Amino acid sequence: MVPSLIQRNDDPPDEPDPACEVCCFEAGSCICPPCEYCGERGVLACYETKPGFRLSITKAQAIARIRYRAHLYREAAEREGQYAEWLDSTPGGEISPHIEDYPTTI
Repeated sequence: MVPSLIQRNDDPPDEPDPACEVCCFEAGSCICPPCEYCGERGVLACYETKPGFRLSITKAQAIARIRYRAHLYREAAEREGQYAEWLDSTPGGEISPHIEDYPTTI
């Protein structure tokens, strides 16, 4: 079984399931079809090039990955905004003098 999809009985019940590395849903909600080659679900390696074999991503998986990436961008933007607010409200303090430490693109 793939480490990202293993559900152990000794895990505390309040911890969320690990995320699927393909569709990015929690393991219990994974939407990935079983691999025709190995029979497992959500194995990223099955979607990468293998000699004579490669799974194709479904539209639902692509949408899920795009939504997850957008979620990560929103979280990163929130952290950046909080950092800018903190820096603005902190009197004095040293900052890096290098412009590349303050990119304007993602």
